[in-house]
Amino acid sequence: MSLTNAAGGVHIDIHSTAKFRTDTISVSFLWPLRRQDTAASYLLSYLLADSCEKYPAKKAVIRQLDRLYGASLSITNEPFGCADRLRFSISGIDCPDGTSSQLEDLMDLLAEFIFHPRLENGAFAQSVFRECLDQAVIGIRECRDDPFFLCAELAAKNYGGAVSRRILPEIDDLMQLTPANCLQFWNYVISHARIDIQVLADCNEETTAQMVRDKFPFAPRNIGVTVTDVIPGNDVEAVIEKDIPQSHIAMMFETGCHSGDPMMPALLMGNGIFGSLPVSLLFQKVREELGLCYSIDSRVMPFDGIIRVSAAGRKEAIEEIRREVCLQLERMQAGDFEEDLLEAARMMTIHSVRSAQDIPDALLMAYYRRALVPKTPDLGVLSDMYRRVTARDIQTCFQRLKLRTIAIVRQGDTYAEE
Repeated sequence: MSLTNAAGGVHIDIHSTAKFRTDTISVSFLWPLRRQDTAASYLLSYLLADSCEKYPAKKAVIRQLDRLYGASLSITNEPFGCADRLRFSISGIDCPDGTSSQLEDLMDLLAEFIFHPRLENGAFAQSVFRECLDQAVIGIRECRDDPFFLCAELAAKNYGGAVSRRILPEIDDLMQLTPANCLQFWNYVISHARIDIQVLADCNEETTAQMVRDKFPFAPRNIGVTVTDVIPGNDVEAVIEKDIPQSHIAMMFETGCHSGDPMMPALLMGNGIFGSLPVSLLFQKVREELGLCYSIDSRVMPFDGIIRVSAAGRKEAIEEIRREVCLQLERMQAGDFEEDLLEAARMMTIHSVRSAQDIPDALLMAYYRRALVPKTPDLGVLSDMYRRVTARDIQTCFQRLKLRTIAIVRQGDTYAEE
């Protein structure tokens, strides 16, 4: 059962279930994605997760989580589509004696981090700020040292639209931030963003909804946030060289199909045939049969209307990989794939949907997507839609694909095996 209501830009979504021994509460802030906010948004998740006024040191936070039988707390920045999302989440098991719930205690701790972040003279403490800034810089450097990530980011930057606004901030932009900048941005988020509060627990829905309203008394706001991107990509090719052992290629295809589109299940299942599953055409042909690459896959980005193909291999093979990907796409567009491959993709895709129903965080994400794009089917309906997808549906979806952007991170001549 579920109870959903919204007032003043604050959406409360209560799902009562005895399926899990854990209680999970998620509070999400969503606002229109702007590139100029990226640095502050990225750093803010580090600052807010560090501590709060009631628990001013990490040791105190850990001690309180231990009192809640090993509860887990996370604060993350997860931009997707045309929106930026800051998510507070806490999860903990029911009390071991089985006679009571710690749902209210979990809410109390989460509320402390949202309403009473650690402040000093109207700004984050300088020592905390410096430590979190260092962690954020290290995180960006680690990501960009990964050539797969770097290639995907290069493709996104050149494609344009929301994907280009979601790439990580530049380190120079982070270093220019001050505690006052971050506090100002947090005040904007907490007072202007759309808020979604989700609870997944074995609970009374009406009582829990009232508890949520009491614990999280947000001021009303009026905001409309679009999450699907309808901006077509750029026809761009970008190449950079890096001292790496393998070259990487990312190819971005415009699909014309976005989250909530009735053809999305056919696109997702077709992508399994094309490149996302171990039985796919790209994996079996490009990697296994031709041996052109060490890794290859394709990913649907439903809020952006994009399929991204990524591969890594020898520098000399990159152009052949590129041609072969286009040849396999032509096979998809001609409906040239076997019935047993279609059924294997159907089985694996339905299995992934069933698996999501057994993972609290995946289930909450599915509910959240439906809240943002009401046309998105729930997981039960989605399984039935996958069962009805035909080869012709998949062929029609893939006939819409257009190659827009190619990014290559090529192995530099200076690289040598150790």
